[in-house]
Amino acid sequence: MSKLVVIDQKAVIYCGHFKSNIFTLQEGSFKDGKYIIPSMPAGGTAYCLTRLIELYKQDATTDFIVCNDTKTNFRKVLYPAYKSTREKYKSKDKKMFIQSDSDLLTKILKQIGINSYTKELFEADDLIATTIERFSNKYDEIILVAEDSDLNALLRPNITKIGVKRGYQPVVYDVNKRFEYTSIEKALEGDVSDDIPKLNLPSMVWEIYSNLTRDIISNKQLVRLLVDTMVVLSEDQKEDLRRNIDLAYMVKDIDIDLVPTKLNIAKAQLYLRDLDSPIIPDSEKLKLLKGEL
Repeated sequence: MSKLVVIDQKAVIYCGHFKSNIFTLQEGSFKDGKYIIPSMPAGGTAYCLTRLIELYKQDATTDFIVCNDTKTNFRKVLYPAYKSTREKYKSKDKKMFIQSDSDLLTKILKQIGINSYTKELFEADDLIATTIERFSNKYDEIILVAEDSDLNALLRPNITKIGVKRGYQPVVYDVNKRFEYTSIEKALEGDVSDDIPKLNLPSMVWEIYSNLTRDIISNKQLVRLLVDTMVVLSEDQKEDLRRNIDLAYMVKDIDIDLVPTKLNIAKAQLYLRDLDSPIIPDSEKLKLLKGEL
């Protein structure tokens, strides 16, 4: 039975950094009472390695793909306020530690045989959606390691989301749940967490979309084209709705080579061992970053 695990790198980094007993101080970081030098915050990296090893031990034949965000994306270009509220609550130091941790993880993933993919102007969710679109018929089972509820729209009978945190109740495909309608709901009614504005539209518009089939409602291009046929909308309303659709819907056809690979378990365990050391000397840190360990 073939299995693919698709991991949201940023979600794992955040979970490991803030939910795994990591406390960032001005002088450095403490993890489980152990001091980590400030130039190398590694809580998210260690947590991701732990999860990879756990998933490998469940099935050593598993293939992996990791998807990550870039610094900017087309949604921010289209609508600068997109996800701006989240940034207000992140200090400069917090952003620096998170980025450093993520950069370290990307380097280590390469050394243990796992590809971490980014694509300029796209978010990790878009890469995950593209991965699912490309490989859903090529694997018996696909596991999403992610938190974003938007990704529930990608679930199928052979696709499950297990979440990032341990103990997370898996989300499985349910024909009676309207996972596919999440994106259009965000487009029509706005979304506070992503700073997508709520639109003042006639109720008829929602009625039109709510009666569409799952296949149509999950197709961004068809949903966007339908806007042009709505005579109840002014041109300004149509433009706002098209924008919101672009903000809310994941891109499933990114032009990128995606290659699932297998975990080098021996190297992964060695890296995790070194990251759990009370203090990582600068000389060892440099070797780690260069992939020499």
